[in-house]
Amino acid sequence: MEPFAYPPLPPGKDAIRILNIEPGDFYDDPIVCTLTSVTFMSKPRYLALSYTWDDAFPHNQSLPTNKSMTSVDPITINGQPFAIHHNLHLCLLHLRSKTAPLPLWVDAVCINQADADERNAQVALMSFIYPRAQAVVAWLG
Repeated sequence: MEPFAYPPLPPGKDAIRILNIEPGDFYDDPIVCTLTSVTFMSKPRYLALSYTWDDAFPHNQSLPTNKSMTSVDPITINGQPFAIHHNLHLCLLHLRSKTAPLPLWVDAVCINQADADERNAQVALMSFIYPRAQAVVAWLG
């Protein structure tokens, strides 16, 4: 899989990326998303997700996600494949709506984890990201 092409964050501004999860059926539809950059000044509306990267409950590994039982599951973001951990995949399946897009901030997806400078800058913004969210969703598995 080629490296994911992240939409750039506006330079010199407090900005984040929002993952918009398209509506779909819980099990039958693949998870399709768009990732966009937004500034805090634009007052974006989103939910922030707090979750464990690994499955908190070992038996969850046996739960199929999109007919897959691997520890890393692919989703589609901006038309590109993107690998996420099984626990996050289960969470997205449960949160996704059948009828409306869901704007979500998810650290493992919205922050380019391969870019240390970006990761450090975004982690420093977390004290702003969570309080500005419409709600914070906690997912343990």
